[in-house]
Amino acid sequence: MASLNTAASRGTDVAEELAELVPRLYRLLRTALDEEEGVPSLEQLRVLHRIDTGLHHVSALAAARQMRMSAVTAILDAAFDHGWVARNPDPDDRRRVYVDLTPEGRSALQRGRRFTRKRMATILQEYGGPTEELAAVVALLGAAVNDYDPASRGAPQGAG
Repeated sequence: MASLNTAASRGTDVAEELAELVPRLYRLLRTALDEEEGVPSLEQLRVLHRIDTGLHHVSALAAARQMRMSAVTAILDAAFDHGWVARNPDPDDRRRVYVDLTPEGRSALQRGRRFTRKRMATILQEYGGPTEELAAVVALLGAAVNDYDPASRGAPQGAG
């Protein structure tokens, strides 16, 4: 019985630490992307990723990102202004708008992904600890998230 309580306590401690760590990591990435010229913001990057994976309607993007349609529309407006997305009437339902990445949008998505990977690599280099242990933690955390959220399966980490 004591081991169950200890395990539950450790689970709570880990959950608390993750609840503090994940927003900090998100902030670091968001700030770095905002300061880098020519790359999408973190929210733009996440929406561009969703479009790249096959979501082409504002309602589907909003549902996938768990955001209001107005918030996704604002993100798409900025991406449209950069030339990263094109809007066209949906061929199956002319009342709906079909959004897709432009060639510039695909390049911006790739630049954003590369920049995000570089920033994560910088953070890990600053850590200087055992990378094998970090790799194991990331794999286990990814498996836990996938087990809890089947919709996240197959999504690249840090992009969706």
